Amino acid sequence: MSEVVSEINTLRSATRSSGQIALEIKDLKTYLYTRWGVVKAVDGVSLSLRDGECLGLVGESGCGKTMFGLSLMRLLPRPAGRIVGGEVLFNGEDIVKKSEAEMREIRGRQISMVLQDPMTALDPIFSVGRQLTETITISSDLKGPALLERAVELLRMVRIPAPAERLAAFPFQMSGGMRQRVVGAIALAQEPRILIADEPTTSLDVTTQANYLRLLKSLQERLNLTLIFITHDFGIVARVCHRVGVMYAGKLVELGDVEDIFDNPRHPYTKCLIDSVPKLDKRVTRLATITGQPPTLHDLPPGCSFRPRCTEAGTHCRPDQYPDPAMVGDRHYVRCWLYQ
Repeated sequence: MSEVVSEINTLRSATRSSGQIALEIKDLKTYLYTRWGVVKAVDGVSLSLRDGECLGLVGESGCGKTMFGLSLMRLLPRPAGRIVGGEVLFNGEDIVKKSEAEMREIRGRQISMVLQDPMTALDPIFSVGRQLTETITISSDLKGPALLERAVELLRMVRIPAPAERLAAFPFQMSGGMRQRVVGAIALAQEPRILIADEPTTSLDVTTQANYLRLLKSLQERLNLTLIFITHDFGIVARVCHRVGVMYAGKLVELGDVEDIFDNPRHPYTKCLIDSVPKLDKRVTRLATITGQPPTLHDLPPGCSFRPRCTEAGTHCRPDQYPDPAMVGDRHYVRCWLYQ
């Protein structure tokens, strides 16, 4: 545990000495208009990221993490998905207000995303080289041998063995770990400033996952990437992230430095998530669980959405109002009636 804390302290120091704000999100709201009602997938999320910083975004499935990432890319499912409020400030401009043509100049080139499943992110009927070179030519004039050399360089950067030979391979001819690296190479092909990684280790075994995380961390430091890492795994957050945001029912309920969140979680939901992670130094007969299920986003309960599952709910909770953000530390805020 002391080694993890030491690593986290090193990451935090790097973050605080990093440069200017890369991305600032203010009260972002993304709704899906469906036959069952309005799904509030992202409901008033606010945060900022600096150059070279890694933010971990955690929460149960269906809490809005992926929709948050897709909102930043403006790749929402149509016609249901819409950004109905808030701002996403990048280079001093609100990308929510940009046209589709303007967004094509940003996607991939400045903000890129590694999607959750590499097998569906890659086209099975085209070779890896074809898909990689197509991405490269969008932002460069490279042709012929120079273009192929750049593709080989990208595969080598993500540590794919025999990269020149792999250009002719198809996705189904590669392992899950190698496909995940190919998707990463495509995401980095245009040298973006911000990379959104949506659960990139879900389909990987433990050894491959560890290697991929080391690779991702080294690439972030080498390229000074601002990274948003979407995951369920608090262990991954402890290894690669500087800060962590906890999402529940479309809202960001807690945000702080990784060390602060692990040592002193404030929101009852964050406490439950951390308690549900097995501890190697403790012998237990039954793992901790969170009672109930996350609410349906088109039929949220009034007030705090976590209240029906919360072990600390009481008379201090207002049944008809959601708590405002409350600062509980230097860079640590929480949305809970316990701190109002």
